[in-house]
Amino acid sequence: MKTTLAAFGDSWTWGADLQPGEKTYGQLIAETKGWEFKNFAEISTAPEHMILQLQTMINESPVDVDTEYVALFSFTALTRFMYWPEKARFDFRYGTECGYVMHDGSTEGDNASESYYKHIHSDRLDHFKFYTTALALSTLCQQHNIRDYYALSFSTVDWKIQDFKGVDRKKFWDFGDTNFLDLFGCKWVDNNNQYFKGTHSSHPNQQGHELIAARLSEWIK
Repeated sequence: MKTTLAAFGDSWTWGADLQPGEKTYGQLIAETKGWEFKNFAEISTAPEHMILQLQTMINESPVDVDTEYVALFSFTALTRFMYWPEKARFDFRYGTECGYVMHDGSTEGDNASESYYKHIHSDRLDHFKFYTTALALSTLCQQHNIRDYYALSFSTVDWKIQDFKGVDRKKFWDFGDTNFLDLFGCKWVDNNNQYFKGTHSSHPNQQGHELIAARLSEWIK
């Protein structure tokens, strides 16, 4: 039986800022284990986008009794949110049409973000969205016989903020207490850190991807 590792997440998982020939941590993990690899991550996405990414994989992957699928979900910042405008927008950065929009409050003149963060956003809401996303991913994986693993990229989770009943923390790298920034030895993205040096927009370099892959390969069995 062959195994395929599928990676889900945002630009970190996608491999933004990597140079031609360099490899994402997902691909490095797959190569270490002799598995095939598929990357379903998308740049500029919120945690709940991973539900759509997983649906894409399920819809695209043929039923194959000789293939085992392993999913690695990497949670981006919990503060990000998504919504669907009435009309799909064209993303000029990547030349694709996108039916949904991710916001994180970083774009000047972003009225949707200003309204959201001023009148709606809270830590409890962030964690509730994380909770429902984790439950949805786990349920879909269970229904489709996908072995699921979870990690925190530059997000943090306060596991005491609410009841996370139904979420299996044993499926989270280091029980969800550690994220990739902790692994790099910093609390925020620092372009002077050795694992970010040489990149242009706050993404891990090849050395950073290699470190993530080394640690997660020991954990993913």
